[in-house]
Amino acid sequence: MVCVYCSSKTEIINTRHQSRTNSTWRRRKCLRCGALITSIEQADYAKLWVISDNKGKLKPFKRDKLFVSIFNSLRHRNTALSDCEGLTATVISKLSKLLTKGQISKEEIVNTTLTCLKHFDKAAAVQYKAYHTS
Repeated sequence: MVCVYCSSKTEIINTRHQSRTNSTWRRRKCLRCGALITSIEQADYAKLWVISDNKGKLKPFKRDKLFVSIFNSLRHRNTALSDCEGLTATVISKLSKLLTKGQISKEEIVNTTLTCLKHFDKAAAVQYKAYHTS
């Protein structure tokens, strides 16, 4: 990685695995200007996971789509944005355990998200269920 200030090479001085979000936090130091930079490395789920719908069509998983659907259910809360960040990470963590060869069904995503929302905010769960179940 290059320094965001002077575009020189950086060295890693500290690394921590974040098991909850399945990411890696790194502290880097620029070899030229000495600036400290924090980076977070995370898997690109759109390239790793595919979703199968009821008709058997496959589509790439999009974290942002999941985030927006959860956020829309939490709009009534003052802390909707921060709550949504945490819930999205929780849902993705739970979904990763349900994967079969990188594939997951749309129904599993809806059910897992709904379960997480029920534990967090029942009104949000009702809102999510009304929009995502037929």
